[in-house]
Amino acid sequence: MGYLAWSKELREKADQAPSAKIWTPAPWRGEKPENITVNKRLLGKALEEFKGHSCPEAFLQIDEADQPRNGLCSTLVLRCSICKMEHTFRTSPNVAGGAGQSAAINRRSVLGAMEVGLVLDVAVSYDGMWHKRGFVSNHGVGVVISMDSGEVLDREVSSKVCRECKLKEGWDRDTEEYRNWWEGHKDNCLGGHKGSSGKMMEVDAAVAIWGRSVDKHRLRCKYMVSDGDSKAFNSDEETYGEGYKVEKLDCVGHVGKRMFNHLDKFMKSDSHSQEFRKLLNKRGAGRGTGCLHGNVDEGTVGRLSKLYRITIRNASKGIIRNSEEKARATQDLQRAVLAILYHSCKVDDKIRHQYCPNDDWCEYRKHGKMEDKDHHLDGRLLEPLLPVLQGLSDESLLSRCLPGYTHNQNEAFNQLIWKRCPKHVWRTAKVVQKDILVHHSL
Repeated sequence: MGYLAWSKELREKADQAPSAKIWTPAPWRGEKPENITVNKRLLGKALEEFKGHSCPEAFLQIDEADQPRNGLCSTLVLRCSICKMEHTFRTSPNVAGGAGQSAAINRRSVLGAMEVGLVLDVAVSYDGMWHKRGFVSNHGVGVVISMDSGEVLDREVSSKVCRECKLKEGWDRDTEEYRNWWEGHKDNCLGGHKGSSGKMMEVDAAVAIWGRSVDKHRLRCKYMVSDGDSKAFNSDEETYGEGYKVEKLDCVGHVGKRMFNHLDKFMKSDSHSQEFRKLLNKRGAGRGTGCLHGNVDEGTVGRLSKLYRITIRNASKGIIRNSEEKARATQDLQRAVLAILYHSCKVDDKIRHQYCPNDDWCEYRKHGKMEDKDHHLDGRLLEPLLPVLQGLSDESLLSRCLPGYTHNQNEAFNQLIWKRCPKHVWRTAKVVQKDILVHHSL
C-alpha cells in the first residue's frame, strides 16, 4: 500500500478514535509500559507534516525516540521508510501550553488514581526558604513540586511569631476566657516553630508535608530531589513505613558544580611541592601548555568543569527501578566521568582512551590517532587528579543523578514568592502564607 493511501486511512481511523490512541513502543532500556498513550490531536498534526509527500512503495514508520520519558509522556518519531524524512512530536500536550515538561497526561493520571482511591509513588523536588537572609528569620517555607507535571503539590509555612499570640501575651492563662480562646486558636497558630531558624524550619516543613501527603493528596513522595542537604531527607526517610522508604535523588545542576569546587580546593592545597606547583600556574601570562589553571568558566579548569556538567546531564535516563539495569547505567556513567580526565591527559594512548566510548566525540576512537592541543593536561597531573575524579564518580552519587532531575523549578518559585514578599520588609506569617497561596493557585 502506498504512503498516501495508508496515511489517509490512518487519519480517518484517528478521527474516529476516542481522545487517545495506543501504540506499541520501540525497544527501550529499563522498565517501560508495554503501550504508549498518544493524544489524537497531536498525532493528527504530526501526520499533516507529511501531507503532499509521496515516495513510491513507501510506508510510514512510528518509533519512540531515544529520549527519557517524562512520566507517561513520550517522544515519538514519524519516518518515511524510503527517504527517511521524519517528524518528532510529544504524545501529550503541556498543562499550561507552550514549552515545558508539565504533560497533561501525567496530571490526568494522578487525578484519576485519586478518584479510585489509589496511592501513587511520585518524584518531587523539595526546598526550604527563609523570609530573612541568614539564620535569624522568623518565617520559613517548604515547597514540594512534582517532577512529572511541574506543579506545586504542597507547601508549609513555619514561623516563630504569631501576631494573635503576641496580642494575648498579657492575658492571664489561668482564666476561662484565655483557655477558650486557645482551644480555638491552637490548631491554626502560625507561630508554633521552636528552635533555630536554620535548617530546622526546613526540616519541620518537610515532616509536615510528607506526613499528610497520603491523606491529603493520595500520593507518596517516594523520590525526593534536593540540593544536597540531607537533614530534611533524614527526617522523612521512614515516613511511609517498611517497604516504602523515601529515596534521595540529587539535582544534576548542583552536582555539576562540584568539579570546579574540587579542582579549586586541589589547586589551593598546601601539600604540593614547589616543582609540582609549576603545573598549577593559574595567574599571569606565564601559563604553560598542559597546566591546570582557570576558573569555573575559563582555562583547563573551566573545560573539565563544563565536561563534567554535560556528562552528568546527558546521562539522564529517568527513574530506573530494575536494580541490574540501574547498576549498568551507573557503571556507564562512572566510565564516562573517568574518561573526562584520562582523555584530557597526555599519556600513552592505550591508557588515555581506555574509558572513551565508541562514538564520534573521541578523535582517537574515530580515526585511530589524536593530536595534542593546548587544553590537554600534562601527563604528570593524571595520578594526583585521579582521586578527585574517583570521588566525583562515586557509585552512590552518580546513581542519584541518573533520573536527570534539577532543582530549578523550586528556585524559580522561590523567586516569585520573594518578589511579592520582599526579604527586607517585615511581613507577618499570614501575609507570607497568602503570597504563597496566590502563586500556588496560578
